[in-house]
Amino acid sequence: MYAVPLYQVLVVGAGRYKAVRFALRNNGSSPEVRGCDTGLAHLRTCEPTWIPSYRPHSFFTPRLGAWRLIPHQGFLIHEGADSNLGRVGGSLGCVEIVDGGWVPFLEDIERLGGGTCAEIGAARKLVVKIEPAIYPTAMRE
Repeated sequence: MYAVPLYQVLVVGAGRYKAVRFALRNNGSSPEVRGCDTGLAHLRTCEPTWIPSYRPHSFFTPRLGAWRLIPHQGFLIHEGADSNLGRVGGSLGCVEIVDGGWVPFLEDIERLGGGTCAEIGAARKLVVKIEPAIYPTAMRE
């Protein structure tokens, strides 16, 4: 298991949320320090769609769903682990809203978007701007 840096996700006009943005592929090695090798590092603007039945694989979520950032690809925004509850989890490059922020994050989007996540996604009303970043280093725990 590796610790990776957390990033901020800003919902303009609402809150800031902590998120995992980059991950490591399991390549069979486990040195003390590894560079992250998975995630969206380049500048891009997305109009994500909503996947209502998505469930994180590592833990129970009080609210299903995820935002698909790029059509026909696996990069999502979804609920991540909650260190406050002792939960750990991994990412394969998705943006994971961590530490109990998932439900408030969705509520902010719905309040500002004037509808449910499904309605906002279908109308392509959500715009996600991904800032460029260098793949960070992860430390083995």
